[in-house]
Amino acid sequence: MRKLLLLLLMAVIAAGPVYSGPRRTSKNVRQEKREAQRKIERTRGRIKTNVSEMRRQIARFESLGAEIAASDARIAVLQRSSDSVSARATALADSVAATEQRIETLKTSYAASLRNIRRQRQISSATAFIFSSRTFTEARKRMRYLHELGKWQTEKAADLRVEAARLIARKAELDSVKTRLAAVLSELKTQKAKLQSARVESDALVSKLKRQGRQLEDALATQQEQARKLDEELNRIIEEEARAAAEAERKRKAAEEARLKA
Repeated sequence: MRKLLLLLLMAVIAAGPVYSGPRRTSKNVRQEKREAQRKIERTRGRIKTNVSEMRRQIARFESLGAEIAASDARIAVLQRSSDSVSARATALADSVAATEQRIETLKTSYAASLRNIRRQRQISSATAFIFSSRTFTEARKRMRYLHELGKWQTEKAADLRVEAARLIARKAELDSVKTRLAAVLSELKTQKAKLQSARVESDALVSKLKRQGRQLEDALATQQEQARKLDEELNRIIEEEARAAAEAERKRKAAEEARLKA
């Protein structure tokens, strides 16, 4: 009995592994290999697209950096111009104030001159100052003096008012320039903020593309390993099918010979 069991066990081992499902054929493996190759080609295409898009985004990132640098330079120039205009406008405002003060000082000086004359001559008005003259010649001199003093004060005040008006007009012009510069600066800063936002988005996209690229490379390596295993399996199956065909042919010939001998 023990000898019989031993013979059965040897027969099972010689027969090979126990059948556990549909037998894989070279046709099945070739189909899987073709599908695996299609996956590899698709993955390679996605890697190529990924690399191209990543290069484009890196170029965009660098271009945005250059634009931001140029924007900073323009902002710096305009800021200096704005500061210069502000300083000039402030100086003009001071000049206007000084000119107006000179006009008031001139008026005060003229009034003081008249008061001084009245005090010295014990008179109450310019007319009395003239009529208090002892001679006609002295009266004429006093009239000429008052006339020249009034004329000088009037002309000087007029000149100062013209100068003040010119300064005010120039200040208004500078204020207008300052307003325009402020508007341009504001627009440049807004544009810079947009460029910085776009650069942050571009940088994030480059990082995302790099991660996707690594994932695609890993997937490609896995698919290529699968294809390699399918190649090995196909070669093994082809060899097995060739041996099986040869064995079948040998058996067919042996059976044919036995039939002919019979």
